[in-house]
Amino acid sequence: MSNGIEIVTRGRNECQKKLTLKDVLVVAQRAFNDPSVKVVDYTIDDYSQDKLGFAGCHQSLKIIVQRKTTDDYKEVSFFMKSIPNDCEELANYIRQQGVFDGESSFYEMIIPELMKNYTGGKWSSECYLVKEDVMVLEDLRSKNYQVLGCFFDTPVVLKAALTTLAQLHGCSILAETRLNHLSKNSLTLKDRYPDCFRERVFDRSKKSAKWYNSGVNAVVAVAEHLGYNDSQELRGTFELLYDIVKPSEKYFNTITHADLWTNNLMFDDTKPIPRCILIDYQLFRYAPMVLDILMLLYLNTTRKFRLSKGKELIQFYHSVLEKTVVENDSTSKKAKCPSLKQILAEYEELRLYGPALACLYFPVVLLNSKDAELYTKDSESYHNFFYVNRTSTTLEHIEKDPFFKERIEEVVAEMIEISKCCSIHSIHAS
Repeated sequence: MSNGIEIVTRGRNECQKKLTLKDVLVVAQRAFNDPSVKVVDYTIDDYSQDKLGFAGCHQSLKIIVQRKTTDDYKEVSFFMKSIPNDCEELANYIRQQGVFDGESSFYEMIIPELMKNYTGGKWSSECYLVKEDVMVLEDLRSKNYQVLGCFFDTPVVLKAALTTLAQLHGCSILAETRLNHLSKNSLTLKDRYPDCFRERVFDRSKKSAKWYNSGVNAVVAVAEHLGYNDSQELRGTFELLYDIVKPSEKYFNTITHADLWTNNLMFDDTKPIPRCILIDYQLFRYAPMVLDILMLLYLNTTRKFRLSKGKELIQFYHSVLEKTVVENDSTSKKAKCPSLKQILAEYEELRLYGPALACLYFPVVLLNSKDAELYTKDSESYHNFFYVNRTSTTLEHIEKDPFFKERIEEVVAEMIEISKCCSIHSIHAS
C-alpha cells in the first residue's frame, strides 16, 4: 500500500479521470455515514470482463479507509458508472437523450421522495455520489447479489422480482398521495418534477427514430421469415407504443422502471426466498404501472410459462402492492392502489407492450457477450448495429443460435397474432 493516494490505471482511463480524491472521500464518508472517515488509498478497475450493458462505462471503485474509532484499515467496494467517452457515438446519444441525466435525477430527486416514511423491503441500490457524468453506487455484487441470466421461468425468482416492482410502484403511490395530502393539490409526480420525466425511448427524435426503425425492420424481416407478409399492419401495431408509454387517463399510473431486461435485475438467492434489487434507472417514466409487469414477464419468461403462471404471478404482485401501500401510508389511509381486477384487465388491454418490447430488445440483449462487444466495439460499429441495420445480425443469429431463434420467433409470432386483431386506433393510453 502506498503512503499517498494512487489510482490503479486499468481499463478505460477516460472513466477514471472523472473521479477526484475529494469525490472518493465524499463516497467513503457517505457510505459509513461518518465525516471522520479517512481515505488511505483507492483503485479503479473494470467491473467485469463481460459487457454488462449498452449505455455506460462500468467500473469497480475500491476504497481503503480508516475510521477514527479504530486503527484497522477496511476495504469497501462500489459500483461506478459513467458516460463511455471511448465510444463517441454512444456518448453523444446518451447526452442528447438525457439518459445519464435521467438516472442522476432519479437518485437525486425522485428516490428521496419515494423513500420518505417508507419502511418496507429494499428495492434499489444506494447511491453515494452523482456528478455530471459519473455516479457511484452500492456494489451489490459484494453483498451476494448477481444477475441470474436470461429467462427465469421459475416462480420463486419471478416473485422476488415482482415483489421489488410492487414496492417501487407502491412507493410511487404513497409519495404522490402524501404530497397531494400536504399541499392540498392533485398533482402527479410528473407534474411536480416535469424535467425528470422526459421520454427517452419513444420520443420520435431523429436518433430514437433510427433505433426504433432499425428494430422494427428486423422484426418485419423475422415475420417474413415466418411467412407473414403484411408489414404495414405489423408496423402500425408497433406505432401504438408511442401512445401506450404516455401517462394515461384510463389506466393506473406510477413511476415505472421501464428497462427490465435481465442485467437490470440482481438477485441474492443464497436464502430460501431470493431477494431482488432493481438497478439502472436511465429510462424510468411515469406511465401505466402494468407496463413494468408486462416487460418483466415478456423479457424474462417463455410464452408457455406466462400462460400457465401469469395470472398467479399478477395476483402475487397485487398482494405485495396492497401490503406495501397499507403498511406505509402516512396519510390516514388515503393512499389507494388499483384492484386485482383492474390490474388483470389492464394487463390484457395493454398486452401488446410485452411482445413489442421483447421484439425490439431481444436482437440486442440475447446476444452473447462476445458478439455484443463486437457489434459495439467502436462508434462506427455501434452506429451501424443500433441505428442502421439490425436485420442482418438478427437473421444471422437465428440461423446459428437455437435459443436466440426460439425466443425471437416466439415473440414475433405473438406480435403477428396481435396485429391481425388490433387496429391502429383500438388502443389509447391517454
